[in-house]
Amino acid sequence: MADEATEHRVVGELRLDDETTLVFSVYSLNKRRLGSARIYREAKGYAGPTRAGFDIQLEQVRELVPILSQLSVALDDGATAPPVEVGRIASGRTNEWVVTLLEPDDQRDEAMLDIRKFVTSEKFTGWTKKGLRVSIDFLDDMIPHLVAVQDALVDWQEGRSGLFDSPDDTDQDDSPDDPDDRPSIPPEYRDLF
Repeated sequence: MADEATEHRVVGELRLDDETTLVFSVYSLNKRRLGSARIYREAKGYAGPTRAGFDIQLEQVRELVPILSQLSVALDDGATAPPVEVGRIASGRTNEWVVTLLEPDDQRDEAMLDIRKFVTSEKFTGWTKKGLRVSIDFLDDMIPHLVAVQDALVDWQEGRSGLFDSPDDTDQDDSPDDPDDRPSIPPEYRDLF
């Protein structure tokens, strides 16, 4: 059986256009607790999550939020312009998340924020498909949602959240907010997490 997310909670949504929404969530996968930012599409032929997005741990969210906040200030002050690499966040021995500000191109009129995984190994060195690219216009709106992801993961770590309570906890109450009463991820979406 493949790894499946056992619990999932949406902590924020950001409407990008008529057909796409950037959904910020937290979920558990085996014993790992992760934050996620993923694009969901509501098109005529398909409605649901896409592969565009990223899943990161608490330590990485803690590094990402200041990087994006500093980028926002630099853009407001006119101190930076695309193309520029804004920051890197370690994600294991051979992986790192790279935050880049990209110039407008033939397909888009505005600068784009790209958060993408880069791999350096003996077999492969380069960019992966894991990542997210959105208009820089959404930067200031994304930051509070990422802070909400960070807060939810911190709450779990400090034992203040019911989302990630283990089933063998003896002090669980039967309130409607019990994690077992929350909907799980539908099977057709599980391979996206």
